[in-house]
Amino acid sequence: MYNLKAKNIKYYSAFFKLILIVLIIISSNTVSSGEDEIKYLNFSFSLTPDISTSGIGRAEGLKGLQINATGNIVEYDIAGAQIAGIFNLVDKESSGAQFAGIINISKGDVKGAQFSGIINSTNGYLHGTQYSGIINITKGDIKGAQFAGVINLSDKDIKGAQFAGIINLSKIDIAGAQFAGIGNIAKGSVTGLQASGVFNKAEDITGAQVGIINIAKNVTGAQIGIVNISDDINGAPIGLINIVKDGQIHIDVWSSEPQHDGMPPNVNFGVKLGSKYIYSLLAVGSQFAPDPIKWNSIFPIFGIGGHIPINSFYINIDILSSLDTKVNESIVSNIKNSDLINKLRLSAGWQFVDYLSVFAGASLNVSSSIDTIKSTHISPGIFAGLEY
Repeated sequence: MYNLKAKNIKYYSAFFKLILIVLIIISSNTVSSGEDEIKYLNFSFSLTPDISTSGIGRAEGLKGLQINATGNIVEYDIAGAQIAGIFNLVDKESSGAQFAGIINISKGDVKGAQFSGIINSTNGYLHGTQYSGIINITKGDIKGAQFAGVINLSDKDIKGAQFAGIINLSKIDIAGAQFAGIGNIAKGSVTGLQASGVFNKAEDITGAQVGIINIAKNVTGAQIGIVNISDDINGAPIGLINIVKDGQIHIDVWSSEPQHDGMPPNVNFGVKLGSKYIYSLLAVGSQFAPDPIKWNSIFPIFGIGGHIPINSFYINIDILSSLDTKVNESIVSNIKNSDLINKLRLSAGWQFVDYLSVFAGASLNVSSSIDTIKSTHISPGIFAGLEY
């Protein structure tokens, strides 16, 4: 029995020696490149960058697979894959894939993919994808995509997409999309979409920005958020506050039908912001009790509408929502007893002098109480006012 075990050990030892010899032969392929000879590895397995199955020293090139427990270093280019526990480094072009626990670096172009736990970086262009737990950096053009847990950086043009948990930054133009948990910044133009949880900023955009705050110089398309800012927009700013440098900023004062029967007309004051054709309206309405005269109720008003200019005349159509609240009531009582009032309005205006116009129109009002016991009420209304 002991002799049998000894023979088995001897056979296994001989088998592993044979495998090792084969790996050394396979990984020692040399090809010529001009006047110089470049040593290309077909396969390499090692624990340190300088000692591997291919011998002692660093690989000049790779056409195949390189596996290292710590890091892989190739002094020329690769066509294949690198797998390392910590880092992969290629001095020139990388065609294929790099997988690293910490960092991948390609000093030339990347055609393929980089996967890392922390950082991917290429000094050339990226034709493919980068996947990183923290940051992706590309100093050349991108045709593909970057996916990062925190931030993506691109120094040149992007044709594709950036996806980041925190922020995307592009220093030149984008034809595609940016998606981020916090913000997107494009220092050049964007043809496509910027979407984030907080803010988007671009020089010019043809497409759409979707976020809480959207900022661009020239917009062809839409800005959708709470605050939209632009120099000029050929499209629709949809938000609570729309600031367009070459758009409209007006102050409106108007009177409308009373919220409740037996009460005098409402008095409303608001600010209209938007582009030449689309605007938002932020206003406050109030109502006074006749006997004795006192401030009876106030109600915030928010609306969005369209503006059609016709020489010195114009037509507006908009939708307003307001919440009728009582003065001198507790917050809980106020909410419970409040009425939600929605209005569809159509009006016409005339600018009779510079910066001042008069307008009037009719509305269809739909009111319903927060207290669901009360039924919905539909009624017509009229309004008229001045706009500065």
